[in-house]
Amino acid sequence: MSKSQSAANFFHQPLAEMVDPHHPLAVLASRLPWAQIDAALAPHFARQVLAPAKFTWPTSSSDLRGLASRLARSRALRLA
Repeated sequence: MSKSQSAANFFHQPLAEMVDPHHPLAVLASRLPWAQIDAALAPHFARQVLAPAKFTWPTSSSDLRGLASRLARSRALRLA
């Protein structure tokens, strides 16, 4: 191993070397049925494809002012 590789590995210690295997949480984690937990939770986190929103153009100038104010408010909320 070169000097630069050993210097880089000094700060990138494997997780298994950082965790105490006798710590109560590590022991508990080793006893949990992770495959069953993954199988039970996977459907709740599955990506869902939604239909695109339908846009309709305003029909009068008053609708245009209302649209502009709604857009301004929604942009302000996103920026906040």
